[in-house]
Amino acid sequence: MNESKGIEPTKLKRWYVIFTKHNCEKKLQKTLEANGYNSYVPVYATIRQWSDRKKKVIVPLINSVVFVQVPEVLLNDLYNFSHVKGILKELGTPAIVRDYEIENLKIIAKEWNGEAVSACSENDRYEKGDKVEVLRGPFAGIFGELVEKNGKHRVVVRLKSMNVEFVINVPLNSVKKTSEKMV
Repeated sequence: MNESKGIEPTKLKRWYVIFTKHNCEKKLQKTLEANGYNSYVPVYATIRQWSDRKKKVIVPLINSVVFVQVPEVLLNDLYNFSHVKGILKELGTPAIVRDYEIENLKIIAKEWNGEAVSACSENDRYEKGDKVEVLRGPFAGIFGELVEKNGKHRVVVRLKSMNVEFVINVPLNSVKKTSEKMV
C-alpha cells in the first residue's frame, strides 16, 4: 500500500481528460487542487490586443480541458464539481493519457507562443512516418512522428495527444529516430 496517499496498487492513479464548461479550466483546476486532486492545465502567455490597449494574458493551450490524475474508480466522483462537463472516452471507457504525453504538453506549453515554431539542422536518413524524439531546443524530450522533410536540414514533427495535434518545424540534427511506441 502507498503510505503517503493510502491508495492501493489496484487503484493506480492515471491521467484522464476532463472537459470543462467554457472558460472554466483554471477555476476547475483550483477547485480540484483544493480538494486534493492532482490536476494540470497547460497554459501559455500571449499578447492580446483590444482597440485601446495590449495586454499579456495567460490562456489554456487546449480550450475546455483539464487533465486530472486519479484512480479510475474515483473518476465518476469528478462529476460532483460544478465546472465538469464530461470525461474523454475511447471505445466506451475513459481514455488514459500517458505520462510522456503530459510531459510533452508541459514542454509545449512552456515554449508555445500561439504561432508556428522553428529552428535549424542536418542529417538525411529520416522518412515520413518515422517515430522521433526531439533532443535539443525548447521541445527537447518530446516524442512525435515525422510528418515531412522540409528541405535538407529541417523536419516537421507531429505531436499528437488526445486527438489534438501540434506540428513543429525543427532542425533535422535535433531529432533522433526512436522505437518508442506512441500509439
